[in-house]
Amino acid sequence: MMNRWEDYYKLLQVHYDAEFDVIEAAYKRLCKKYHPDINNSKHAEEKIKKINVAYEVLKDQRRRKEYHEEWIEKNRYRSFSPQTTTVQPPKTEEPKPAPPQPKPAPQREHTWKDGTDFSYDENARKVLIEYMITVSEFKYETAYNLLTDLNKANITFEKFKEWQDAVSKLYSLGGFKTKVFKSYKDHWLGTKKYDKAIEFEIDASEKDIKTGTVTDSHFTKVVVQEKNLWKVYLEYTDLDFLIYKFNFLNYSKDKTTMLEQIVEKEARVDPVTGMFNKRGFFDFIERENNRYIRYRSVFTIAIFAFTEEGSEKIDQKHIEHMAYCFNNYVRNTDIAAHVGNGVFALMMVETDHADAIFPCKRTMKGLKSELSQNLNIAIEIKTGVHEHSGHDPIKSFEIACEFAGVKDVDQFKRQSAML
Repeated sequence: MMNRWEDYYKLLQVHYDAEFDVIEAAYKRLCKKYHPDINNSKHAEEKIKKINVAYEVLKDQRRRKEYHEEWIEKNRYRSFSPQTTTVQPPKTEEPKPAPPQPKPAPQREHTWKDGTDFSYDENARKVLIEYMITVSEFKYETAYNLLTDLNKANITFEKFKEWQDAVSKLYSLGGFKTKVFKSYKDHWLGTKKYDKAIEFEIDASEKDIKTGTVTDSHFTKVVVQEKNLWKVYLEYTDLDFLIYKFNFLNYSKDKTTMLEQIVEKEARVDPVTGMFNKRGFFDFIERENNRYIRYRSVFTIAIFAFTEEGSEKIDQKHIEHMAYCFNNYVRNTDIAAHVGNGVFALMMVETDHADAIFPCKRTMKGLKSELSQNLNIAIEIKTGVHEHSGHDPIKSFEIACEFAGVKDVDQFKRQSAML
C-alpha cells in the first residue's frame, strides 16, 4: 500500500514560505501539545510521529526544496484563498416573488460551562479584533477604552500609550487569526469576579522592526463581560517594568555584521561538548523571558549537576560522554547546555513545574543507567527544577542551581552581569 501524502506545512500550521525560525517555533508548540507525557489522547502518539516527520523534512534545506516542488504540483489547481467564489453569469428570467420569510427562531441562551470551548458570543471576538487592530494602527485611546474598568483603575492612559509606543519601536503586527479556547462562568481575574469570560487563542505574524524578520507568535487573550459590554482584560497591573524592558531592547538591539554574528555564535558554544555554554543558554532564557512578559508563555529551568567521587573536577572525556548521554534523553523541544564543569542546564519551553517533573525523572533514570554501564567510576547526579514566574530569568536559573546543590552559584551571577 502506498503511503498517504501529507501536507507538512498544514501539519505544522505554518505558511509554505515560512522561515526556519517560524517552523521551529511551531514544531515546539505542537510537540508540547501532543507529547505523550502530556497528552493522553489515543491519537497523540500517531500525531507526534507525523509532526516529527514533517519537521525533519522542512528543517533540511535540500529535502524541503524537493518536497516543496512536490507540494506545488499537488496544489497546482487549488485555490489558496478561502474566500474565493465562482461568479455565475446573471440569468435573464423574470424575477420570482420572494417566498414568505419564516419567523426568526427564539434566541437560545449560551450554555456557559467552566472549561468548555464551544460557547461564546461573537461580539466578544469583534471587541478583541477591534482592540488588536486599533493598537496596530496606533489608535491607543480607542484601544484603551476597550479595556476593563479594573485595568483602567490600575493603568493610566499615559502609561498604556508609553508601553505601546515602546513595543511599536521593536515589533509591528501583521495578520492574525482568533479562535475560542475556553469559556468560563463566574471566573475570577485579578481581584474581580466576572459573570462571563472567554479565552481566545491568537496566531499572529509579527515583524521585527530592526531586522525585518517576520515570525509567527501564539498567545492567548481574555475578553470579559462587564456591565453588559465585552471588554479586553490585561493581566498586568503595573507597566513600568515592561516599558523599561522594551525601551532597553530598543536601545541595545543593533544590527551586526556577518563576521560579528559568526564570532558571537562561536562565543555561545561550549568547545568540549558542542552544546550551548552559559552565555548561549542565558541568551535563550532571556528570549523566552520576553515571550513570558508579552504572552505569559511559561517555561521551566532544570539543572543536572554531576559529581565524580574522589575528584573535585570531572575529566573532560567523561564530560563528553555525559553530554552525549544527556542529549539522548532530553526532549527535542528543550534547550540543553553545559554551563559548568559537569553542570548541565535544560530550558523546558511551554512547560510548567508539574509537567517538567516526569521528563526530568526519566532523564535522571536514563543517565544513571547509561553512565553506570559505560563509565567505571562512581557518579552522583543532583537535580534542581524551577518554573520561571518573575521578570528576572537569571534569578530563576540561580534558584534551580541552588536546588541542585551547585555551590559556586556566584560564578553564574558574575557571568550574567557581564552579558
